[in-house]
Amino acid sequence: MNQSFIDALMHFFSLLLLPLPGKKISNVRLPLEEYLTRAGIEFPIDECLYIYDTYSSRYFFEFSENPFGKTEDIGKIHRRLILEAGNKAQENLLLQERLLVILSLLEFNMLYNDKEESIFLYIKTLAKGLNISDKDFNRSREFLYDIQVHETDFDIVLN
Repeated sequence: MNQSFIDALMHFFSLLLLPLPGKKISNVRLPLEEYLTRAGIEFPIDECLYIYDTYSSRYFFEFSENPFGKTEDIGKIHRRLILEAGNKAQENLLLQERLLVILSLLEFNMLYNDKEESIFLYIKTLAKGLNISDKDFNRSREFLYDIQVHETDFDIVLN
């Protein structure tokens, strides 16, 4: 795995796992470290976590600096940031790497977030930003979760 793949993976973990209002995520550092080890990431775990912490701090600061009136506004801004990050990252990642990112995020969600549905919406938003089709996203999800997914199960509204 190359530096750009690890950077993208940690970037997206940080975006998806931000402790924002209305999200059930808490204390993700230990599960993330365990996941990276179990997944066989051939990159120093400390460096991965440093990249994750750097992105997390940046995004947490951005969200804390902006006053939000409603939780829905936070969700829209969060999805927009994920989509934009995916669009930028697709330029530096091969299709295989983009699919591996999505598979990794889905697998982490399955193992540590008890298949949290709200996370799927964010991962699906990221898949769109990474130019991964709904069909490929659903196949990835079916592969990991051993379920049948219908194309309209997770429509994204970015307005």
